[in-house]
Amino acid sequence: DWAKPLPPLPVEGGAVTGKIIDAQGRFNLNSLMEPGGLIPRNANIIVFGQLLESLALDDELKDALRDWMDEDDQPTGTAGAENMYYLALQPPYRAANQWLQSVDELRLVRGFDAETVETLRPYVSALPPQANTVNINTADAQVLSVLFSPPLPLDTAQGLVDQRDKDRNPFKSPAELT
Repeated sequence: DWAKPLPPLPVEGGAVTGKIIDAQGRFNLNSLMEPGGLIPRNANIIVFGQLLESLALDDELKDALRDWMDEDDQPTGTAGAENMYYLALQPPYRAANQWLQSVDELRLVRGFDAETVETLRPYVSALPPQANTVNINTADAQVLSVLFSPPLPLDTAQGLVDQRDKDRNPFKSPAELT
């Protein structure tokens, strides 16, 4: 119930409404790397690639983001970028080699322009890496669909969200969602 929008409340000259958005209902970009040593979590990298594809974005962006966060200096794939790439830019800077501090930091990563970041923003968060799981009871259809391999059709995922929200019947476990 806490994730539902508040109905408009009348105030002098208008109305006020509000909504709490659960950041764990989004894909946590920091879950791409293990908390102990910034080593890739392959299953989450696959899910992020599926999210990129579902949004008609280049799935190779996952390699650039992985390189931005990992501790090594070896580019991943053809789209990866490490310090050598960033130091050649004007102005030069280094790869973070740590977790993202905010979603806005994506604008520093190779291939992530303002439009790409804004396309991703409603579906991703930058939480501590220990927050590895998506809250299936607050995730929207776009995020729910990519949690499956292969991804669920978007209309099927939307049907699950509609059923969950209409019946006010949250999923008790990922197994129940499956």
